Amino acid sequence: MKLLPVLLFFLLPATVSAQPYFVTNYDTYYYSTDNGTITILAYQGPGGALTIPSAWIGMPIVSIGVNAFDDINGLTSVTIPNSVISIQDLAFYYCIDLTSVTLSTTLTSIGVRAFYSCYSLTSVTIPNSVTSIGDQAFYVCSGLSNVTIGNSVTSIGSQVFDSCTSLTAITVDINNPDYSSVAGVLFNNGLTTLVEYPGGMAGSYTIPNSVTSIGTNAFSDCTGLTSIAIPDSVTNIGDSAFAGCTGLTNITIGSNVTNIGDDAFNNCTSLSSVTIPSTVTSIGVGVFSYCTSRMLKKPCI
Repeated sequence: MKLLPVLLFFLLPATVSAQPYFVTNYDTYYYSTDNGTITILAYQGPGGALTIPSAWIGMPIVSIGVNAFDDINGLTSVTIPNSVISIQDLAFYYCIDLTSVTLSTTLTSIGVRAFYSCYSLTSVTIPNSVTSIGDQAFYVCSGLSNVTIGNSVTSIGSQVFDSCTSLTAITVDINNPDYSSVAGVLFNNGLTTLVEYPGGMAGSYTIPNSVTSIGTNAFSDCTGLTSIAIPDSVTNIGDSAFAGCTGLTNITIGSNVTNIGDDAFNNCTSLSSVTIPSTVTSIGVGVFSYCTSRMLKKPCI
């Protein structure tokens, strides 16, 4: 029997067992301190509708740490207090029952894969305080139908909303100096780069004439997209721009495209015919991989 406490100690995650903790109601939070502030490192509790406290023993809670709430089944909603300024990488990774999150109004950054695979999340409002959203922050949030981005976001990572198959609108505050939205589609502020096309939008789409570049992964996994018209203004089609658009049957490429990036049309299984203009001087690897219906038409380059 004397060995039992020792065995239990080694069964606990080392990063948690070595840290102090506090309990509120039935919720246990492991944390670290730095200059009089607290970062939550891990959570143990029943989930449900959770309101994270703003302080403990006189110290504000300013950060949700890496993997702090990852894979917490039964966590249905989270309210993050206004003391929190950062949500770190993988903080709410694979919280599959999470339906809603209220973000801090002083939050400045959302980390890489912070809400990755939160399938039940339906709506997100990024407050005006946020300046950066990390790569794949909301990747595979398949229940997410709309996103509102505040006026201070200056950096949006790659594949942030990829595979969000219910997403039909990305709205950006009109005062944002770096990003904008038109008809639910995310662009840079000057409408020269198409950044993200919502994965739940179906049918045909004509890219505006102001666009010169289609960003990396801009349309990837938009399975309901059936037809796309790329205007003559576009010179660059980024890597994996249309990868996984399995419903895409028709594409018109404008006459001034010079570069088609790696895997640009990878796994577009319904695409049977593409005419590549003679202006194209660079075609990446794997551009038409797994395009099982393809019959390419390519002028001399």
